[in-house]
Amino acid sequence: DTVNPVLTFTSSSAWTTFGNAVTFTGTCESGLGNIVIGGTDSGNTPCSSGTWSYTVATQTTNANRSYSMTLTDMAGNSTVVNGSWSRT
Repeated sequence: DTVNPVLTFTSSSAWTTFGNAVTFTGTCESGLGNIVIGGTDSGNTPCSSGTWSYTVATQTTNANRSYSMTLTDMAGNSTVVNGSWSRT
């Protein structure tokens, strides 16, 4: 198996806001476990019924932040999507 799992954004992948947090959402391949979060935050979020959602940690200072979301299948194939948030 050399096919990467499905992992996409349905929300914006690049946010610019004055708020203290944003939520990334998307579609994913069910049955593969959790999506691993990296970058500014670290952790994981479940792929549930083909969708995922991740709210970043609260930030109260202006800065540019980067996030990666990775889904890996049983054969070791991975898909990575990258998101960003500029709190201004």
